[in-house]
Amino acid sequence: MYSRTQYLLVLMVVVISCTTSGDRLSDTIVTADSAPTAAIPTPSPLTSISSPKWQVETSRHFFRWDGNDLVVGRRGSSGRFIFSHIASKVCRANLRNDKSRNCRCENSIKLVSLVGTIIGIDHESSFSCQGAYLQWRFASFDEEKPGDYEYPTLEEIDSETPIRSTRGRLLSLSQFFSNEEILSALLMNQEISKAIAEASRLERLNGVPQTLDEFNRYFARYDAKVSFDSRLANDYLSRFDFREIRSEKLAIWISLTPTSHAGQANQDHIEILMPIPEKLRSELFDAESGTVGFLMKNAANYVGTKPAHFTVGAH
Repeated sequence: MYSRTQYLLVLMVVVISCTTSGDRLSDTIVTADSAPTAAIPTPSPLTSISSPKWQVETSRHFFRWDGNDLVVGRRGSSGRFIFSHIASKVCRANLRNDKSRNCRCENSIKLVSLVGTIIGIDHESSFSCQGAYLQWRFASFDEEKPGDYEYPTLEEIDSETPIRSTRGRLLSLSQFFSNEEILSALLMNQEISKAIAEASRLERLNGVPQTLDEFNRYFARYDAKVSFDSRLANDYLSRFDFREIRSEKLAIWISLTPTSHAGQANQDHIEILMPIPEKLRSELFDAESGTVGFLMKNAANYVGTKPAHFTVGAH
């Protein structure tokens, strides 16, 4: 694989371009010293959103999707373009230290679930400088949480230290479930079970992990594969989306991370079954029925399957 720090650059000036099906949403010039909100094409009012393909209002928020971007805001406000902002944050956070020129950062983001104020996304980003690097993940953000839409940086993910907490609005499974519940669900997964058995056979692991910390210490290693060319990233607890409700269990998909260049083309995941968290029960069943929001299994019925595309390029 290419060096993970190879793709970081100093952004002097970037141009945010949002295009879907040939339609141009907006352009914004952003410097490296700009505040994060400078990268957001902010509508006032929402005149640039034409005939939303899907929209819903809760008691406090509205969510609108037109195939170009997701607009979210408090009721009565103009709202903010969320996906273009996430794309800008990812590019500036992960490319700022690379001194190469003529670099590009491209993002494709799909809305795959909405549960109460929790936005679930499918996010693919690629970085092209001296080489090329592709990353893909699921993520869930809570509009009610303070802070920004933030992932760990590539440098943090590249370490072999498990990431136990999240910043800003990014959610972790540990915010809904106990360590014991998470560990039990992971051990019930067939791919995980096979990986543990193989690691034990090779004496890399001393039997089945008894705690989530023990599990995380092993699977944070680069050589701890879940499948042939995929692994759990050390921030895997924040790489999830709500899939569906199945017999009083909540099916959750966790995205895996490739361990080879060939594997970067695959978008693999594992599924775990969790008890339905009481603090989300009503919102989850509303999403399951489509009354307010939707779950991943039915996303195409509400917002289609086409992602929004964003490009950040240095000049």
